Amino acid sequence: MSVGQIELPPKLVSVFQGEARIRAAWGGRGSGKTRSFALMTAVEGYRYGTAGISGQILCGREHLNSLEESSLEEVKAAIRSVDWLEDYYEIGERYIRSKDGRIKYVFAGLRHNLDSIKSKAKLLLAWIDEAEGVSEEAWRKLMPTVREEQADGTGSEVWVTWNPENKDSATHKRYRLDPADNAKVVKVNWSDNPWFPKVLEQERQEDLKRRADTYGHVWEGDFLEYPEGAFWLREINKAYTEGRIGRMPVVDTHPCLTFWDIGASDGTAVWVCQQVGLEYRLINFYESWGEPYSHAVKWLQTLDLVFDAHYLPHDADHKRQGQISNKSPKQMLRELMPSSSWRIVPRIQELLWGIQQTADLFPYLYIDDVKCAAGLDHLKSYRRKWSNSESRWSHIPDKSEGHSEAADALRQLAQVFASGDLGRRNKKTTGPLKRGIKGLA
Repeated sequence: MSVGQIELPPKLVSVFQGEARIRAAWGGRGSGKTRSFALMTAVEGYRYGTAGISGQILCGREHLNSLEESSLEEVKAAIRSVDWLEDYYEIGERYIRSKDGRIKYVFAGLRHNLDSIKSKAKLLLAWIDEAEGVSEEAWRKLMPTVREEQADGTGSEVWVTWNPENKDSATHKRYRLDPADNAKVVKVNWSDNPWFPKVLEQERQEDLKRRADTYGHVWEGDFLEYPEGAFWLREINKAYTEGRIGRMPVVDTHPCLTFWDIGASDGTAVWVCQQVGLEYRLINFYESWGEPYSHAVKWLQTLDLVFDAHYLPHDADHKRQGQISNKSPKQMLRELMPSSSWRIVPRIQELLWGIQQTADLFPYLYIDDVKCAAGLDHLKSYRRKWSNSESRWSHIPDKSEGHSEAADALRQLAQVFASGDLGRRNKKTTGPLKRGIKGLA
């Protein structure tokens, strides 16, 4: 029997290369992750079976009331798409097994079947699809169940695919926040699928236009937490679809700028921006509560970047009464970073105008979704206050949810951008670049 090649979305190739206990992919609709993982279960079963190894492949979901709700049809379609896999497997209406009798597929729900799953013999592989809702208890029970070890030292694997919804989910915490050392995890979206169909592209465009509140979750793998009344939802979604949110390269020959929001008792937020042509790249983000300014300065030092100027909000020139130093934030920062250029962004008369200026800035923004992940979450969630008396969203920003610091820091960038000062500074930047935080202890 001749064995041919199979094709996967390029971003998923690394997930299946080499040894791993966990192989996982998360993202939005149309990425090809479900079909790819279904196909690879069949490839793995073929590999085991032709090597003389017998066992079962578990395809599970949190809830599974019938085979119609399982991955059965997806696996069937994947097998039928490859001649040598179709030759190896016997496909029935309600089952899949190898013709040599060595490999059998099992489809089960985790919520009510964990005890029976634990009793199944020789689970060579467990693929958990739509894993967003799998509980921590289910993960704890499942993992030791998939434990077969082969003579060559390799062992059973657990594969996980899901579209994130809740950042507090057990799956998110296990496989994104703190993945095991022997895990291979990747984000994959429609834009990573070279075979993304035209019919889905039409649907995606409609969702982008008409269902902006859920677009990011459905298509870009974002959490489903965009609140009603969000200021910049449409702009952020457009940035995703245009590919302006992702990993951002840093150009060593270009200086960086920082934009701050500071407060006496609330938090401090800092955006690090690098202008490259007409692109304003947000390459890093900092936030803290209750920390002195030296904490932010030391963080900047770790970045080893060249800084042209630092922009502070209008109240950074005001002395903070009741503090030991009785100095303004600008004075304190100057003492910490004496070689740096500190600038004050003038107060804007109408806050809503500043928010609109930020919306106008978005087409020029490119945001690093890893280093600026926390800041991006704040921008997504920055919203209006709800007026109970008028039963509608007001024009006043809600500052009670901890998102306003990041939003206000970005607004400083928008105001400077609108003034034209960024372009002027870019033209004037000549001569050798100097490290703005050199010598800080």
